[in-house]
Amino acid sequence: MIVRYHTTTHLLHQALHDVLGDSVMQKGSNITAERLRFDFAHGAKMTDEEKKRVEDIVNAKIAAKLPVNQVIMSRAEAKRPVLGISLEKSMAMKSQSISWR
Repeated sequence: MIVRYHTTTHLLHQALHDVLGDSVMQKGSNITAERLRFDFAHGAKMTDEEKKRVEDIVNAKIAAKLPVNQVIMSRAEAKRPVLGISLEKSMAMKSQSISWR
């Protein structure tokens, strides 16, 4: 279940960017077997409509059962945006990039 939640953090991060724009910055996440927490900064409080749009985007991606590809790469490679945002683990020497289509 933790792997699913980890992938969901990437979906959530992208959905937040789609709805709120490039000002969204991930500040952390906490993933356990029971839940995930995603910490982020944004210049304004989210409206109920924005929350619903983010939720709908994430749920649609999950429902689509898109294939997930994991690639291990250097930090320098991971910092190059491929999907418009850099998806990297901040403390690792190697980074993990997750993509879905």
